[in-house]
Amino acid sequence: MGKTESSASGRSRRGPGRPKAGSEDKSARILEEALNLFSRVGYDGASLEDIARASDLSKAGLLHHYPSKEALFAAVLEERDRRSTLTITETLGLPVDRQTLPSGLEVDAWEALRSWEHVLEENFRNVAGTSLYVTLGSSVTNPDHPAHEWFTTHLSVFLNTFCEVLEQGKKRGTVDPAAPSMQIARILAAVSDGLQLQYLAHVTDLESGDEKSLKALDTDIVSEAHLVIQMIEDRWRIR
Repeated sequence: MGKTESSASGRSRRGPGRPKAGSEDKSARILEEALNLFSRVGYDGASLEDIARASDLSKAGLLHHYPSKEALFAAVLEERDRRSTLTITETLGLPVDRQTLPSGLEVDAWEALRSWEHVLEENFRNVAGTSLYVTLGSSVTNPDHPAHEWFTTHLSVFLNTFCEVLEQGKKRGTVDPAAPSMQIARILAAVSDGLQLQYLAHVTDLESGDEKSLKALDTDIVSEAHLVIQMIEDRWRIR
């Protein structure tokens, strides 16, 4: 994955090791550099000029492929989702996209929880995509932000999916009827987002040399997610 560097003026330039312009698809190169920049400095912090420079293109050349910053950002979000190919709905074989909230899901609640653990493990390998997601978290407070709908829809699908599978589990007799389905779903979302934040803090501080800080932030995603699942199962599963 290509990386960008910051010059003394704070502007981005092509990172070492990436092929020069013309040796790969320009559109793909723009997406790569835009994803890197947006994930580091956010939507407002990355200008079209910065992205064009990092892509070894003129601004006019960039606009030939993406007619506006908003269009480029939308494509970056799609690219982020493409790289984070594993979603809870896909893992469970559910025909749910980001514009359709699930209902009547025919899936075992505890299988869904175990799938969530697997999704976390796989998607955390995409550092740029994880960084972009965390960076965009502030967009939920601004309905005019280009990522607001994307972010809140992602969150809503996650919450509704887990709430629904737990409610289905109650009907099947595998989940305690007293289980607070939506609260459990919110806890899972909070754990997922919190682990992502700690993970990125660890990745960005690897060169700091602060062993105490690094040890505290070095999240073991799989075991920690598994611990949460185990606690939920111990409390609410009917065996």
